[in-house]
Amino acid sequence: MKVVIALRTMENPGGLQTFLTTIADHLPALGHEVVVYTLFQGMMADFARRRGIRIVGDLGSLPEQTDATIACDKVLAVEMAARYPRARRLFTMHSIDEFWLPPLEPGIVAATIAPNDRLATLARGCAGAGEVIRVRQPVDLYRFLPRGRARETPQSVLLLGNYGSFANVGADQLRAAWAAHGLEWSRCGHPNPTMEVAGDIAKADIVVGYGRSILEAMACARPAYVHEHSGSDGWVTEESYARLESDGFAGTALRAQPTQQRLSEDFARYDAVLGAVGHDLIRAHHDARFVTAGLMAAIAGFDPPNHRYDAEALASMRDLAVLLYRSTNMVQALREEMRVRRLAYEKDVADLKALNAKQDMVIAQQRALILKNAPKAKAKPKKG
Repeated sequence: MKVVIALRTMENPGGLQTFLTTIADHLPALGHEVVVYTLFQGMMADFARRRGIRIVGDLGSLPEQTDATIACDKVLAVEMAARYPRARRLFTMHSIDEFWLPPLEPGIVAATIAPNDRLATLARGCAGAGEVIRVRQPVDLYRFLPRGRARETPQSVLLLGNYGSFANVGADQLRAAWAAHGLEWSRCGHPNPTMEVAGDIAKADIVVGYGRSILEAMACARPAYVHEHSGSDGWVTEESYARLESDGFAGTALRAQPTQQRLSEDFARYDAVLGAVGHDLIRAHHDARFVTAGLMAAIAGFDPPNHRYDAEALASMRDLAVLLYRSTNMVQALREEMRVRRLAYEKDVADLKALNAKQDMVIAQQRALILKNAPKAKAKPKKG
């Protein structure tokens, strides 16, 4: 089967890029041909090429015919429908934001791939999602493999992830809760993305993150702790795995935002054996060879579409999707600007309160000194 995978950017590694690149990397071994179409290339595209994956940057370089397509946003899904009207067309979800949901018009895609139950539930509510194919996140067990073991008494923590808000909020919260243990903290990902993730994981005893970063830590046999700016579910254990995986390791499966005390108590539950437990779970459920084979078996079960969409209608749908993408980026940029300004405002308020408190203390000290040094009034003599 010939497959075209279309994603917007392969500049830096991220959850979506790693998901689709892992699938593409394992297709040839199963006898399938694959081409990846991306608009923006960089570190991730170079990595894929080194793995032997064909990368193209314009529609004209794509093959004339293909058996199946996988797109990851509304614009690309419509473009694939226009170019390959007879192909089995699929959509893959990786976000709950509107632009990254399946196309609104039924029939643009035959099915939507969901890597966790959280996204699968959302996909089933979308009119244009088609059939929902639930898959596990694929992990390349040759790229992410154990190197040594975590220490019985942890000494180092790796913050693994590509999202800036995690660095500003979630990490600081956890550092404060675990401050008494003399841990060495390091970071991999934002703001300096790298493809050498497994090497950084091997240097740590604990890996803190969410989403795919948790799976990569587990594959490398390191105790994984789900924690980020909007949620925290703690250690991945044999008992908690099913619920955490269902939630996409997003930190919202088990509990509300924990207190500092709860985070401190979590540290006491550290067990180096969790690394081996996590590795076994990855081998059992996330081996990229079996995930890819299962996905291709599902795709083969769809018949090629028997109708064509009007070219002008598809062009209009694409233009609307482009406008949605641009407006979404503008809103996200404004939200980030507001977040930065709010943090700056809160810092200014805190600094002002600290200054006022210092001034109040100085004034109180000066008053006490004045009263101490003031001459005492002599008692008036009694008459008579």
